[in-house]
Amino acid sequence: MLFRLKVKTSTFRIDRSAVVARIIPLPLWLLFVLGWREVLRHAPSGELTRALEVVAGVGALYGVVITFWIWLNMRQFRLKGPRRQTRSVEVDGTKDILGRAIELSPAVSLFDAHLIVDLRGGKKIYSSGQAERTADFVAVPAAGRFGVQA
Repeated sequence: MLFRLKVKTSTFRIDRSAVVARIIPLPLWLLFVLGWREVLRHAPSGELTRALEVVAGVGALYGVVITFWIWLNMRQFRLKGPRRQTRSVEVDGTKDILGRAIELSPAVSLFDAHLIVDLRGGKKIYSSGQAERTADFVAVPAAGRFGVQA
């Protein structure tokens, strides 16, 4: 045999979420059209003309802004060429973004489930676990609905 035909059998499944996502907007669009039909029936023609002018003006302004943005991006691409790499950012493990010193012991992992960050004397101190700080926390009774005490 020169050719061997492989037939893959599969069951036909309907993706319910896709069906729902296509069906839900239909009544909403119907309500939208019916609402505008009511507006057109009851509004004077001068107000409708003014509303359409405003919508057209906003659409035109949006088109001009988007066209200018695209033109700027094309100009930048012509001048600089395509991106070949992402910008590198130097990370200094001894200071944070605000320039405060960071103290991190080797036993502490930044991926721990419980990580405590203290700011003492202008220095960030990372520690793990809850056993160290339980005395610092005060139990607060749970608030009722909308923050009102029950």
